Amino acid sequence: MNIQDVKEVLLNSEAKSPELSPTEAWLAVTYSNLAGELSELLMAKPSVWLGIRRSEGVKSDAQADRQYELTDAGNRTIRVKLEMQAIGKLLSSVRARLRLLSDESHNFQ
Repeated sequence: MNIQDVKEVLLNSEAKSPELSPTEAWLAVTYSNLAGELSELLMAKPSVWLGIRRSEGVKSDAQADRQYELTDAGNRTIRVKLEMQAIGKLLSSVRARLRLLSDESHNFQ
């Protein structure tokens, strides 16, 4: 499964719990994996950032932040944060749909 598959499931107005439950689980696991990766990136950032800040020509913290964002780790940090935001929104949408389906099933009984 990937993000595009999740979007297709959500766009399918006929999607039921058997499709949505595994989707919710996949999103939660993916979010957790990204959170772990972000944790590693953020733990490694101070030593790299400090080296950038101490280099000649870097006169401010903001400038050091921009320089860090140009590194591979800085780019990956930004991408991971954005992926986590997108997954959070998708997860919220899946949970809302599951809640709606549950409420509808209770109304029919």
